[in-house]
Amino acid sequence: MKILAIARIDSRTTPEMLRPFLEEESRYAWKLYAEGVCRELYDRPDRQGVVFVMECDSVPEARAALAGLPFVREKLIDFDLIPLEPFAYFGMLFRDGESSRRV
Repeated sequence: MKILAIARIDSRTTPEMLRPFLEEESRYAWKLYAEGVCRELYDRPDRQGVVFVMECDSVPEARAALAGLPFVREKLIDFDLIPLEPFAYFGMLFRDGESSRRV
């Protein structure tokens, strides 16, 4: 299952609070990537934060994987986790490769 993990940075968190954990955070994020748990990583251009596209069996599994991030462990950030499924509505329009509506 794909899971969108959107970081929420605590309003009291400052860059100075994050700095001591940056290297460990990066190493752990790389570990998740190398294991195939985190498939994609993005920065948010609209505000401070990161978005992970994860591949896990469940939301609790994704939360457990993210718990190992130092920023999460130190309660400097948290994540909103959104499970994603394949888009199902095409099935209402197309059956066996044909449109249900004739043109």
